[in-house]
Amino acid sequence: MLAAIAKFHEKFGNFAEFCDNILSEMKLWAVAEPTWSYDHVWTGKARSGLERLKGLLPDFKKAHAGTDARKNYEETAAMTVSAGKEAEMLADRVGSFSFPAWQLKFAVKYFMAAAISAVSEAQEGDRNNLNDWQQADVRLRKAAEALAGQIDELLDSLP
Repeated sequence: MLAAIAKFHEKFGNFAEFCDNILSEMKLWAVAEPTWSYDHVWTGKARSGLERLKGLLPDFKKAHAGTDARKNYEETAAMTVSAGKEAEMLADRVGSFSFPAWQLKFAVKYFMAAAISAVSEAQEGDRNNLNDWQQADVRLRKAAEALAGQIDELLDSLP
């Protein structure tokens, strides 16, 4: 169990600290947002970043090259994690102290949390069992595919 926790920490950093940061940002929502949210100022940057983020997600039209289920899962997980990291960097580039754009920033941060969650939730079962690796890969691909659809929905909603 400790090895699994250490591996998770190695891949994703301090998840508790990330959650604390999200909660501290959500406290800003306790105050009513002004009528003029400044989201429109950051729409262009968010749109290009979300398109780049979607490009980093695994390509579901391509079949896996090999028959090694563990390798397939690791490739899918690496692509999903890199997309999550891109979402984190994009969220940092959206908004500023003078022009907050909290709704847009929060929407982009969701993709980071969802990517990390998809990878961690897919890692269940016996690590020496081929069937468990195949199932983990299927679960991860479904979760990442849903993320791509959600990114499309957000892009369609941007002005």
